[in-house]
Amino acid sequence: MYKVFFNDRIIYCGAGSKNSRIDNSPSFYVTDSKEAGNAWQIFLGDPMLRDMYFFSESDEIAWRLFNNLFQGIDAAGGLVLNSEGKLLCIKRWGKWDLPKGKMEKSEEPAQTALREVEEECGIFPLIEHGFVLHTFHIYQHPKKQDIWVLKKTHWYSMVYEGVRRLVPQVDEDITEAYWFTRDEVKSKVLPNTWKSLLTVFERFIRSEPI
Repeated sequence: MYKVFFNDRIIYCGAGSKNSRIDNSPSFYVTDSKEAGNAWQIFLGDPMLRDMYFFSESDEIAWRLFNNLFQGIDAAGGLVLNSEGKLLCIKRWGKWDLPKGKMEKSEEPAQTALREVEEECGIFPLIEHGFVLHTFHIYQHPKKQDIWVLKKTHWYSMVYEGVRRLVPQVDEDITEAYWFTRDEVKSKVLPNTWKSLLTVFERFIRSEPI
């Protein structure tokens, strides 16, 4: 089942039946694009609905019907550790975040992730250690209010062994860049970050290979 974030709300998308119910959250079983669109409009129009389950015959069908409601964008970012095992975080728009950005044409996700870390934090060279996970979130198009965007972010683990000073990219609204220990991530970052990033930060906190 896919998990998609919309601000601090969550949409779960996958296989289910017309009678599927989880945690008393609103559930919609859809078979075509019209039903999918109606489900999204109901959820969008009622901010009191915290979470939603979007079911169809299979994970693949549910995800395809859901995806077709949005303009898709791919992005990539990095979970970067330094030689002390600390995690690189940035502060953007007043919240702790991770360096990431939109993929450019002809770029592979890993290339984007490396480029974005270098641009947003001013450090290089970086050693890429592989794919970690995907996250998904929805936001309103900044210039076209009737269009909603579904962003898929590819996350990659990286190591930085250098000693360059972190330089936040201020023209991208980044005001701070900082190396955090696991305890600091728990005490300082998690209380002030985006809900869509909690799963990513938890990988670091649990000391899973990244």
